[in-house]
Amino acid sequence: MIALDFHVLHLSDLRFSFVPTFAELEFEVVQFTLDEALSEPYCLRVDLSCFDRSVDFGALLDQPALFTIWRNESAVRHVHGIVTSFEQLDTGFRRTRYRAVIEPALSRAALCSDWRIFQQQSVPEILEKVIRSHGITDYEQITTNDHLPREYCVQAGETDLTFLARLAAEEGFFYRFAHSDQGHRLIHGDRIYVHGEVDSGPVLYNAAPGGNQTEPALRRFIYAEHVRSARQTQRDYTYTHPQYDQEHSAVANELSHQSHRYERYDYPGRYKRDEAGKPFTQSRLLGLRRDARMAQVEGDDPRLVPGVAFDLIGHPREEWNHGWRPVRVRHHGIQHTSQQEESAESTQGTQYRYRADIVPDKVDWKPEPADRPRIDGPQMATVVGPANEEIYCDDFGRVKVQFPWDRLGTRDEHSSCWVRVSQNWAGAAWGHMAIPRIGQEVIVDFLDGDCDQPIITGRTYRATNLPPYGLPRFNTLNTVKSKEHKGDRANELRLDDTSGQISAALMSEHGETQLHLGYLTHPRPARGQPRGEGFELRTDEHGALRAAKGVLVTAYAQPQAAGSQLDVSELSRVLKASAQQARSLLGVAQEHRGLDAEHTAREQLVRAVEQLGAGANDRQGENGGQPVVVMGAPAGVATVTAASVLTAATDNIETIAQQDQTVTAARRIHVTAGEGISAFALSGGIRHLANQGDVITEAQHGTVSVHASKSVLHEANEQFIASAGETLALRCGKSALVLHADGRIELFGAQMQIHASLAVDGPASLSTSLNHWDKAPFDDDFVAYLPDGSPAAFERYELVRADGTRIPGTTDANGRLQMQKGLSPERLEVVWLGSANPSNSS
Repeated sequence: MIALDFHVLHLSDLRFSFVPTFAELEFEVVQFTLDEALSEPYCLRVDLSCFDRSVDFGALLDQPALFTIWRNESAVRHVHGIVTSFEQLDTGFRRTRYRAVIEPALSRAALCSDWRIFQQQSVPEILEKVIRSHGITDYEQITTNDHLPREYCVQAGETDLTFLARLAAEEGFFYRFAHSDQGHRLIHGDRIYVHGEVDSGPVLYNAAPGGNQTEPALRRFIYAEHVRSARQTQRDYTYTHPQYDQEHSAVANELSHQSHRYERYDYPGRYKRDEAGKPFTQSRLLGLRRDARMAQVEGDDPRLVPGVAFDLIGHPREEWNHGWRPVRVRHHGIQHTSQQEESAESTQGTQYRYRADIVPDKVDWKPEPADRPRIDGPQMATVVGPANEEIYCDDFGRVKVQFPWDRLGTRDEHSSCWVRVSQNWAGAAWGHMAIPRIGQEVIVDFLDGDCDQPIITGRTYRATNLPPYGLPRFNTLNTVKSKEHKGDRANELRLDDTSGQISAALMSEHGETQLHLGYLTHPRPARGQPRGEGFELRTDEHGALRAAKGVLVTAYAQPQAAGSQLDVSELSRVLKASAQQARSLLGVAQEHRGLDAEHTAREQLVRAVEQLGAGANDRQGENGGQPVVVMGAPAGVATVTAASVLTAATDNIETIAQQDQTVTAARRIHVTAGEGISAFALSGGIRHLANQGDVITEAQHGTVSVHASKSVLHEANEQFIASAGETLALRCGKSALVLHADGRIELFGAQMQIHASLAVDGPASLSTSLNHWDKAPFDDDFVAYLPDGSPAAFERYELVRADGTRIPGTTDANGRLQMQKGLSPERLEVVWLGSANPSNSS
């Protein structure tokens, strides 16, 4: 640090003045001290004397003022600023002493702090915005490098001045002030050379002036070199390129007098892109080496200003006669003439001197790296997004939040950057995902305590977001419950740990689809009544049970999940016994003229049931598993519907009962086969009964064969009719009666006995009666059409039978012939006799 332990020199042609801008007061400068440095607000402390003993503090405090160093009648240095402190000191015989502190308008930034967010703005933009918010209009930026926008930058409770200094140092910016008699300008630059050099000639080194010197010069020059870090290395991490280490290194140029081994390694580097990482690292190294080569000088040339280079001449060590640049200066001056009657030293004249730290002008000087603020712990925030939206996220599941401290936030999608959300599990396209929704409260932590790197680590309930079920009343319910997007329905996984009534439920309010396990109640949160125990899968919509390798539906017990998942041993025993019984009975039926029975499909299905689950983890190495559906229950299986039951198979359908099998229908039973029907009873007989209606046995294209090892009995309470189209024969041993269709009758036997009176008529034929019964096995009617496709309405006709009998009739309006009823099929010929309607000429 620069101290004031140096001797001042007497300069007969120098004087100092202090003039308030808006107060009509006359002050004389007694003495002053001015501290100024690169990237620091200057501070001018000036002692004044005034004839006014009652100066109005309000006329000066927080108002501009001008301090000037004069040489003869020329101003060689102005210091303009704001009066930030004013004191009234001793009052003398004629004059009163005062003390004023003058600082730049920027110093007001140290009086203000804030919590605020800057988004998608570069550091130059942020600097200008904050500076102009303090009413500083005389401001300039000189940039030579690109400065990338920052996605998210937070002023975390820092004073505005500290915040500005931190951002500027990170990006290699520094500032200085340029003064005039009208004001002072704040200048930010990212390279030291942009501030130029003294334009009024070199600065003289004169270590041994004599008498009352007249030319300003440097009187003392102390040069030093310091060992500093030689290399700066930094890394950072970004989730967008997690495998890239983001490492950057910078090595100092001037290392001829020290080792190269001194490396400074920092993590994180507070950058996410190479375009920022490289200059960040270089600026940090330059800041660490800002005093590696430095000289301390003393002199009285008031032209030395921090940041403005000058050429040194006159030093006996020629290698130091080159360009230098002040980085810190402390000025001190005494003006005894202002005291006159008040002081014995009033005849000593004006004294002025400074001490300065200077660096070679080829050094790319940077300010010391500033520590960033550390957030001590997590903060609360509310998830926000666009109006009329409930879920707002990006492709990483990040959300936007509004912090309670953010006074400028608009509680929408512009309130923050995208903030990452911690999940229970995060794999490559797998894991857990629950996106915080707009309006929910979240816990936000900060990576490495960095206010610019928020991350959501948790969620909490609050007065506006209460738990799904009232607490502590339902404290045994554990639930994961979601809400329909822009709706009122929900999905839920609920675990109920109520003592003695534990249960689990997976539910969707769409179609009231639910899977309940354990102790069933509905609804549990309302202390619902018991509904059963076990499990229930239900829905008001459609349902499907699908398994590509097979399904087992069984009521056979497997206590405590012992044994294999697809254990079908009990079912298989029953199935094998039934299959064996079917094979035996079908074989006997076949031996007794029953149809051939096919056993292959049945045997294959029995094997498929046994092999259900082959190849699974409990039956590894086994083959042959088939996708079959197996159902079984020790106490029975019931299939019930108020409508119809349809059973279909591309191959075979078999039903086997080891006891009785009953087929019952309140109306009709249809048994139809494409190739044959076989009915066999090993014992007990076969009965075909019709309580009402007819019993018809017919072979439409073959022979009806009735065989009995004993007797065949046909009985009829009314008529017994036997009819044949060609021949009707009745045989018994050596006797026979043969009736021919042409009317001939043959009687065969050893002798014939007639026990009745006998009447003989002439020859005659007998045709089978038609239309004699209310209902007959062959009830047919026909419809006739004309060649143009229209019905043959009201046409007269005759039906001609084989024996020549004619049956007349007339078609109705739809061309329908009269129904014919007979006991057997018969061939009829239709003869058309013309229209019965005289108006019909067709």
